Amino acid sequence: RFNENPYFENESLTKAFSFSPSGVTYIRGPSINWKEGMDITTGPRHAIFIKRGDEQKVTEYGTSFFTWFSDSEDLGERLNDEVAELIIDDLWPNAFKYFLSVSIGEKKSKIVCRNYYEG
Repeated sequence: RFNENPYFENESLTKAFSFSPSGVTYIRGPSINWKEGMDITTGPRHAIFIKRGDEQKVTEYGTSFFTWFSDSEDLGERLNDEVAELIIDDLWPNAFKYFLSVSIGEKKSKIVCRNYYEG
């Protein structure tokens, strides 16, 4: 939770990701309720840079922690299913290994698993 602040009204900001075997299926982020003139992602400085045509500064200024919450659709495309692929290819089939915190070496894995089952 955020304390009262001069920038936005929200008490908390969260972003949810849903994955399927085909990749990212849904990304939901909050709308940030900025107080008047305090939106640091598109404020007055941002408008001045656009008017001048200085795209480099617009890009630099527009990139902030808070833009991550509002870029839901673009973020899904950039994510490229990386997290989903890691879960499907490594975490799911090797859950026991991760549960036991075993090193990746196969010999040690077999020894620890055998000891675990033998009690």
